Amino acid sequence: MTNNFNKNGVILIHGFTSTPQAIIDLAEKIHKENFKVFLPKLPGHCTKWKDLTNITFEDWINTLENKALKLLKTSDKINIIGLSMGGTLGAILAEKLGEKANTLTLICAPFVSKFSHLFGYAIGRLFLKSVKGVGGDIKSTEKQEEYYKIVPVKAIGEFLRTVKYGKKSLPKIKIPSRLFYAKDDHVISNKNPRETYRLLGSSDKKLKVFTNSYHVMTLDNDAPELFDDIIYFLKKYN
Repeated sequence: MTNNFNKNGVILIHGFTSTPQAIIDLAEKIHKENFKVFLPKLPGHCTKWKDLTNITFEDWINTLENKALKLLKTSDKINIIGLSMGGTLGAILAEKLGEKANTLTLICAPFVSKFSHLFGYAIGRLFLKSVKGVGGDIKSTEKQEEYYKIVPVKAIGEFLRTVKYGKKSLPKIKIPSRLFYAKDDHVISNKNPRETYRLLGSSDKKLKVFTNSYHVMTLDNDAPELFDDIIYFLKKYN
């Protein structure tokens, strides 16, 4: 029944070129704990890879703001959870929501770009319209991630813009925050765990690094422990 739901809602944000499929297991687990859960689809995703071509960073964050405002019609505050670029967007959303943001959970979220990504984009935009996708970084053989196998070069530029703006948001975030990263992540820079923790403005922040998963931890070996940690965090502050 709706009346049994927690007064605060939860918004879960998937990553770049991915889909809500990567975080649906976590969403279902949170919902079972009587939280209202929103699992929005980012513009340009879950259709055809070419649909990402003309999508901008502003399209992504505006969609999330609109979803958050809708959730706030039935919730006092919002707990934000993001995987990969979803976490980067989540940090920007937390800054925009201000006192309406309750907690922030980042899962393998990039705030420092890999040199290979920056260099590849700088060269690729001169000669290429698309490149091979980088999803599916999972150690376990039991699950696979749904993602675009091809990515428009223009979309990579928007991803890099997201990382840039997300990094600027971190010092302004004061809400309780938890940072979860994978030691063997083949997608984002290994500087992210330390640098994200350093830049985050919250005085209530904790960093945990998992050792038996790759980038998509929500579908990997450490998922059960990760989910338990997130549920514990949500229950503590809601």
